[in-house]
Amino acid sequence: MALKGNESPKVSADLRDHLLELLAPLGPVDSKRFFSGSGLTFEDTIFGFIMGDSVYLRVDDASRPKYAAAGAQPFAYSTKARRVTVEAYYELPLELLDEPETLCDWAREAVAVAQRVEAGKRAKGGTAGKARKAAGRAKTRGKARPGA
Repeated sequence: MALKGNESPKVSADLRDHLLELLAPLGPVDSKRFFSGSGLTFEDTIFGFIMGDSVYLRVDDASRPKYAAAGAQPFAYSTKARRVTVEAYYELPLELLDEPETLCDWAREAVAVAQRVEAGKRAKGGTAGKARKAAGRAKTRGKARPGA
């Protein structure tokens, strides 16, 4: 199967397509390139990703224990200097691929977590705040500043 232009070749296309089919009841779930994998998005919010044959979903302090109880591990990768563990994403227990309703429940929860995190970043002046500040700086370049 040929990959879309925005997909990574390191992702199992069969897994990605199967997962998107299973998540269709959630609504507009899509995938796009995400580092060396494929990000899972809901209305442009990344709530998970696929790396090779593993699926990772966004977690928070409230949802993380459910993943740990299922034996899931956080996403981790190695650099030349050390091993990095990303506690914000946990591997989806693969048996959930055989339980579509439960899978959708877990994914729905991951979407909610990702949306809360994104909203918190916006409220704190995250990327949107940085863009506004940069636009403000661009407008004031070359102009005398008050009190200067």
